[in-house]
Amino acid sequence: MHPLLILALGICAVIFLIAALRVNTFLALLTSAILVSLLAPGATTEKISRVAVAFGTTAGNIGIVIAQGSTTVAMITASAMIAAMLPNSGTLGYPRVLLATAIGGGSMIGTWMNDSGFWIYVKMTSLTEVEGLKTWTPLMAAIGLATVLMSLALALVLHRG
Repeated sequence: MHPLLILALGICAVIFLIAALRVNTFLALLTSAILVSLLAPGATTEKISRVAVAFGTTAGNIGIVIAQGSTTVAMITASAMIAAMLPNSGTLGYPRVLLATAIGGGSMIGTWMNDSGFWIYVKMTSLTEVEGLKTWTPLMAAIGLATVLMSLALALVLHRG
């Protein structure tokens, strides 16, 4: 199965578990990581090991997640899901930098008042919250979308798998 399809299924599983079934967010992410790992290539023992390592890495960053806010949560979550997909070779057939830029760009889309960067921007520019929302959110969405699109375009050109 194509790695991007596996990732899309994992994202859909998270959304479905949280929105439709009202599963706890943490459990939805863990369940989706297991699903993604099981769909990824490799032996079953490797798949279980990948989820355990990715879970441990994510759990180790909980303090950073709490301190930084939503963009960081999005990046760490996506990184954990990608890590669960990696076979023993440590690659999905794409340069790691493209995976990193896609994750970073995707985490910028939809940021607003729950993002610590929003508050730094608003306070340093002396904007009101409303002015900040009118400028920060569209700007970050445009930057994030451009980054994701560029990452996808380069992935099509540079795909090694």
